[in-house]
Amino acid sequence: MGFRMNIKKHWKSFTLTFFALALSLGGFALAETEWDYFYLSPIGFIVKLDVDKVAESGQVAAGKMPWSAAACGGHIYFSDFGSDSVYDFSPKEKTIAKLKIEELGASREIDLVSKDDPNAKQSMLRGVFSKIHPSKKQTLGINALDEPLPVASHNKHFGLGQISCNDKQVFVVSSLKNHVEILDTTKGTLKHFATLDVGKRPAFAVPSPDGNQLAVSCTADDEVYFVSLPSLEKTNIVKVGHGPTDLVWLTDNKLAVLNRADESVTFLSGNGALLGEVKPGGPINHLSAARGRNALLALNGAEGKLNAIDQDTLKFESMPIGEDLKYASFISERQDNKQIVIGSEKDGRLIVFDLETKAPIRRIQTNLPPRILVHIER
Repeated sequence: MGFRMNIKKHWKSFTLTFFALALSLGGFALAETEWDYFYLSPIGFIVKLDVDKVAESGQVAAGKMPWSAAACGGHIYFSDFGSDSVYDFSPKEKTIAKLKIEELGASREIDLVSKDDPNAKQSMLRGVFSKIHPSKKQTLGINALDEPLPVASHNKHFGLGQISCNDKQVFVVSSLKNHVEILDTTKGTLKHFATLDVGKRPAFAVPSPDGNQLAVSCTADDEVYFVSLPSLEKTNIVKVGHGPTDLVWLTDNKLAVLNRADESVTFLSGNGALLGEVKPGGPINHLSAARGRNALLALNGAEGKLNAIDQDTLKFESMPIGEDLKYASFISERQDNKQIVIGSEKDGRLIVFDLETKAPIRRIQTNLPPRILVHIER
């Protein structure tokens, strides 16, 4: 696969807008904890949430169909599938900027859903994997809301989906164009830096903790790309299991890959060497690192289970997450390394889960459906 540079010159700044007059700028006053939490809702808002007090203190309009969010350097970046745009929200400065991703030539219409697949109407995910992997026509058992790729049977968009960042750049996958869009943040504004050509149906693009590498999962090709930063030189392409999506860097030299169609997790070294594979059992729909505990957390939302995988031995422990949360779809860490927050977009609910007692300790009913929870370090 080749790479190409596509520098954009235009960007637009948008004024911070609140959902109602009652939600003033004072709603974003600093909390007592060292982290401030915000959840992104797919209906077009980003909401500040006090996890300890179980209280929401403000909403900000966040595009037409926001898909993913990441926080770096006091900013929250999120992709908007509905408008082919990336937003830069600064809670401290109370500003929001929008950068629309454009491409020369007309957008082409793509139909990823197999019309012959009886499950397509119930789950876009099943339709996508049946199309990509004809041999994997069995029901995957994953809720349609846990779809890893932002696709629709009639859309003409770029498919801007999962987003990640470091202190210099923002990376957002363009699933329908087989690209990773790279944005520069070093000059205080969101500027388009480059368009990276990768394999078919990229799902995740995540920089290593040291910022020297970018890993990209390509769902249709069963491949993970390793790209050197900032040169954007392709250093390796590695075959993994069927349908790779989520990527988590455990260290600068260890990467975990979720193979959704295989219900497995592959561990790779920083240069792409195979370190091992584990099958916790059941459909896994989200991966997250448990920093400080030497573990990888693999969420099985369909069956209400959380798997903690030791990143050295690859042995795992499975624990129920409780009856308060069904269809769990994401995990967010807490700063004490003892607790995590597990959320469900379908339930419109979060739970605080204690990793030491292996039990939920708090339930949070959100006002809007949460798609992902991010935190900002002050």
